[in-house]
Amino acid sequence: MSYSISVYPIELRQKTENLGLNLDDVFNFIEKESNLENFADSQLELIEKHLIRRDYKVDKKYQNRTDYKHIKYSSVSVMLTPTGLFLMLVEKMVS
Repeated sequence: MSYSISVYPIELRQKTENLGLNLDDVFNFIEKESNLENFADSQLELIEKHLIRRDYKVDKKYQNRTDYKHIKYSSVSVMLTPTGLFLMLVEKMVS
């Protein structure tokens, strides 16, 4: 079983509300990269500080993406991009 959480800048929510989009339309809207909003630099710095404070460490750093792993929980991974924070938990099935 796996879980994922996506967090976007508040400006994206405001943009979709101003357009009057329902939830299904929002999912289609965010699929198009040009519709996304960037986090402010100060927001990205704050997110990074919170991740580190919560025992995440940088796993890989790319030009437009940083991957984090939790120090104790290998099933948890985080990807931070200029437009979103994506948390994933993958539970291994025990048979």
